[in-house]
Amino acid sequence: MRANKITDTVPTPEGPGLPTSEARNVIDGLALIRYVDTLKKDDRVYPYKLDGLEEVDAPLPPAP
Repeated sequence: MRANKITDTVPTPEGPGLPTSEARNVIDGLALIRYVDTLKKDDRVYPYKLDGLEEVDAPLPPAP
């Protein structure tokens, strides 16, 4: 799957189309990384100040 959000990797329009599939458990990883980069270092732990994410048994260490 591709979202064509990184301009360096966008294919030319002349190329053949790719097969498509449907997925409901996919996140926009680039948007997540950009969001986490805006957080203070101490807030860069799951659930990253987002509502609606599942709880975890043990907290994860902060992202570098």
